[in-house]
Amino acid sequence: PDRHYFFLIKQADCLGIIRNAIDLRCERICRRLISTVRTAAAPAVFGPSVLGEPKLALRKPSILEYRITENSYFVAVVILDPLSHDVVGRDIEIVVVQDERRILTVPSGGRGISQSQMVYQHTRNLPELMERLRPALKGRRIGAIGVTHQPRRREDSYMPAFLAGWGCARSLSAMLQVPLYCISHQENHLLAALRPLGTVPADPFTGLHLSGGTTDLLHAVADEEGLSISRIGGTSDISAGQFIDRVGVALGFPFPAGVHLDAMARKGDMDIKGSRVFCRDGEISYSGPESQAQRQIAGGTADSCAMSCWTLKTVWNGLQELLDAGLAGGMDKLVAVGGVMSNGFLRSQLLRYAGRHHVQVILAPDGYSADNASGAAFWSLWKERGHL
Repeated sequence: PDRHYFFLIKQADCLGIIRNAIDLRCERICRRLISTVRTAAAPAVFGPSVLGEPKLALRKPSILEYRITENSYFVAVVILDPLSHDVVGRDIEIVVVQDERRILTVPSGGRGISQSQMVYQHTRNLPELMERLRPALKGRRIGAIGVTHQPRRREDSYMPAFLAGWGCARSLSAMLQVPLYCISHQENHLLAALRPLGTVPADPFTGLHLSGGTTDLLHAVADEEGLSISRIGGTSDISAGQFIDRVGVALGFPFPAGVHLDAMARKGDMDIKGSRVFCRDGEISYSGPESQAQRQIAGGTADSCAMSCWTLKTVWNGLQELLDAGLAGGMDKLVAVGGVMSNGFLRSQLLRYAGRHHVQVILAPDGYSADNASGAAFWSLWKERGHL
């Protein structure tokens, strides 16, 4: 009953426009996308053509899905009419009012900090971050509080670093007399990517969690408590993030080294061949390539630019092994999250892979792949949506 517009775009430079539309869901970007389609060389248009309706008002554009192949991009765009509703299960409009963060400090040359130092820094930082929120809260009512209180949703999953935020959230919930919703750090990452969709899918999906301490391929399905997650693959030793950080620190970059190694790799040739990553039964190993890199760096034979490119290519080689295992298990929708997924090279490789294998990919918006609180906030809003 609602208008669906499908465009097959043959212009390679549309990728950036499409990604912006997917990430931002904004009218300006969708207008730009439609304008690009108008000028593209002989675009094939399927379904009702928006090109013949230049005066159509764009309302709440949403990207349903996109598939990228080697020579074309497929995008399904839904234009919501003023009277239409719930076309993609989007019952709530979500806006981030304010986002405050502070990265923990790590001594120069270090590759991480202790749990006690994390608790100390969180305890000092939280009051200042709360104070920064005061102007944004003026005239608004807090309806619920979401917080992450453990790394994974398992009884044996515990880290002291979560106590600072959990204690603060419990205190606020009690004083303000509002509901408190607790989820795991891993659920928070996945929900941060789902937030722009405005809904939590009822069907199961595959998750890829890449961060400083985690490289997991996951099976996830929503339930009353958040996301029920089971691990179906990952690393048998160090994570992708640890591999990147250890090589980056050895090259002289500050910790966390991902953004610095990425910047250095952009100056080099990404056609360089990375190392093969061992994989068995859905478990990959980065310890061998890391040892290889450390030997070259210690021996003075490593060029920083070439080593950065090699490291990212090696990370992707391992991820491709993981994704192949996911495909064998029937993967058709992938939510990819975590700080390592902020890397532009890995995101582009993942999108190309998904296009070749017809897998729908959901990536977190820019700035929300790394650690953030938006997933927990979204979950609390989702649980309270009946009271809005």
